[in-house]
Amino acid sequence: VSVLYCVETMSITVQGYSGCGIIVRRCDRRDASESSCTHVVEKSSPGAVYNARLMKQIDKQEAYASLLSSAPKSRDSLNIVIPRVLFRRERLNHTGESCAVVGMTFEHHVDCIVFLLRSCPKTVRALVDALMHLLQCHVDQSPIGTVPTAVLRDKLVDVLRVSRNNQQLAPIIDELGGIIEDLRRWVDASPDGHEMPIGMCHGDLTLSNVLIQRGP
Repeated sequence: VSVLYCVETMSITVQGYSGCGIIVRRCDRRDASESSCTHVVEKSSPGAVYNARLMKQIDKQEAYASLLSSAPKSRDSLNIVIPRVLFRRERLNHTGESCAVVGMTFEHHVDCIVFLLRSCPKTVRALVDALMHLLQCHVDQSPIGTVPTAVLRDKLVDVLRVSRNNQQLAPIIDELGGIIEDLRRWVDASPDGHEMPIGMCHGDLTLSNVLIQRGP
């Protein structure tokens, strides 16, 4: 991920992996939708063809935020934060295409990786418990659907491809390959697909995607 800071607009442009534009800026006090925050994160689609996908991501984000708000707080006042959606708009890009733009609150947080490096075992255990509780709530409330066998097989192939390009996984790549091969055989055993919970949350729940705040 690359970051560009603009002094004139007091904004930060972040280049991610999906092609979407991401800008972190101060809120516009003239905009009523931004009156409740100090900084805004804007995410925009790279072109009209991506608009529906971005909106679906945001729909899932709002649905998961609702689920999160109803979940009991963990011990040690640990909270998992999901940015609040402020607005959904359309804007013309440099080619004249109408692109979706979503504004979200910027949440002051501790990155999960940094949090783990700085925390004692008891606090890390509390985080693990909170994540497992949220995952269980998420699975329990997700509808059951059928995922095509080809989709699961292609995902396993992609995971192995990405893993082989990761030098940090080199010492265990053979073991990982064996696990993925076992999963592939399990997937192929049901050519008509597999029934499983269809998640409400968009995105991979990796530690680098988790933001952490301490409660009062």
